[in-house]
Amino acid sequence: MINAEWAEQQPLDGWEETLVEAGRLLGARLSELGGPPAETRSEQLLRHALALTSAETDAEVLVRACRAAREVTGLAAAVLLRPAPDLLPEDEELRVVIAASSPEPRDRPLVARLAQIEPDRLAALLDEACRYGASYTLGDPAVLDARGFEALTAAGVRTMIAVPLGAGTATVSSSVGALVVLDETAIVPDSALVNLLELLAAQASTCLEKLTTLRRLHLQANSDPLTGLRHGGPFGDRLAAATPGRTALLAIDIDQFKTVNDTLGHAAGDRVLVQMSGALQQALRLGDELFRVGGDEFVAVVDVPSEAEAVRVAERLVAAARATGRTISVGVAVQGEEESPRPPSTAPTRPSTR
Repeated sequence: MINAEWAEQQPLDGWEETLVEAGRLLGARLSELGGPPAETRSEQLLRHALALTSAETDAEVLVRACRAAREVTGLAAAVLLRPAPDLLPEDEELRVVIAASSPEPRDRPLVARLAQIEPDRLAALLDEACRYGASYTLGDPAVLDARGFEALTAAGVRTMIAVPLGAGTATVSSSVGALVVLDETAIVPDSALVNLLELLAAQASTCLEKLTTLRRLHLQANSDPLTGLRHGGPFGDRLAAATPGRTALLAIDIDQFKTVNDTLGHAAGDRVLVQMSGALQQALRLGDELFRVGGDEFVAVVDVPSEAEAVRVAERLVAAARATGRTISVGVAVQGEEESPRPPSTAPTRPSTR
């Protein structure tokens, strides 16, 4: 970046050309002096840490972490070993998923060979990294003791650094995974390099935790904590996306619900709400959406070819409610071709059905 200042007032015309020429001369002089100083590993780590914080998805964090690990360490390939998404603590056989950034073409065969390693061998490596923290092979395994890493050495690995993704994770089931950086060349990684990789893994883990927290907060802000149904904000968004002539709104009230609260208590009323929301959801078709918009007020938004089909959906809801031992009232409205979406308080236009 060039900061240009003039001692005297200058005309506005031509200042861009002046700065361009100054930049060209400065660049030429830097080249004469051997160019700008090389970026240190710490500077690389800082640059990648900033990039990680701007990632918007878990997958983006993981890919950027692999890319950063390759650049900071100078090793050929970086992969992430992760427990399979459906892994449970009581699972007898650990399933491992490999994720990787895009290595250079010359390094892709190494990643491909890693992907062919038996799952139990990968699971053992993931378990080692999670239990004992940073571990690495130094130099040529033909000379050094590489017991436990035979599957990797058979794949051509001669150097490896493995660090857990998530500080303090002692078991695989509680771990995000392990960041593993490898090379086919025998290199001796110094302790400072391993420390940098541990810092990178910790930063990636922090970013993943932040994204998880944001998802949880978003879910809490848009969902009813009792029934799990979405409410006000998402309901308004769904109405805004309605298709005139095809989108129907079914406003639902539980009959005599106040009596339940007054005579049996709010805990009993909560049980009725949970039971009713489950029954209504099961009665809806694939693609239909159910929202809780008030105490005992629900709204289903459905796409139908006609008003008659919307009424049939309402009748299914009434039947589902009766199966729970209670009754509901349903108001049905279909958005007209020239009609804008309306608030739920004014939407139902047809008589209720019980």
